[in-house]
Amino acid sequence: WWAVALLGSWVFQPCHCESDPLATLEDMLSSLDAGGHKGEFSTGQGKYGTGTTDKHEVGLCILEKAGMLTLKDNHDFLAMVQIKLATCCTKTATKEWCMSKVQEPYDILHKVWQST
Repeated sequence: WWAVALLGSWVFQPCHCESDPLATLEDMLSSLDAGGHKGEFSTGQGKYGTGTTDKHEVGLCILEKAGMLTLKDNHDFLAMVQIKLATCCTKTATKEWCMSKVQEPYDILHKVWQST
């Protein structure tokens, strides 16, 4: 029950994003790099396992964001998820590879967020 209470306190908080996510992943990454948006790479603090390579770490980061999408039925937090998803592509060694994996999901999230 304590896990449900803890998740409930996190899940139902509105997004307090400092600014809206940008329309393209490339622009969002440029903003993150320049400090225009705040965000940090996260793999879920071990909740989804541990990675042994940079690509594994990126995969865990993406999995954490996918998990966020399963926790709510409304779309009022999609701005936060987009920004957090973009942070998965901030590792220099895997940036291009990550962008090729995340571009389409980022675009879809942005369209849904804009329609709400």
